[in-house]
Amino acid sequence: MQAYFLALAGARVKGYDTDRDIFLGPYGTYSNPLAVREGKCNNSLAVGDNGCGALQTDIELQPARQRTSCTNGNWFGRYWR
Repeated sequence: MQAYFLALAGARVKGYDTDRDIFLGPYGTYSNPLAVREGKCNNSLAVGDNGCGALQTDIELQPARQRTSCTNGNWFGRYWR
């Protein structure tokens, strides 16, 4: 059994993806995933061992302003090779 934990502090979670195929999209890569190209996650849930962890938030900044947020993700359980 596997358990997953994703967290975001300092901003509200607007979406998520845990299914790697949905997050990346057809022929997608981590350098240009479909969810980023479309500007939103699909709230997908992974089944099996092809998971990933992605959290979406909306941050609006005024010019020359900064904002700090923190993400944390941990995967517990059996890892397949």
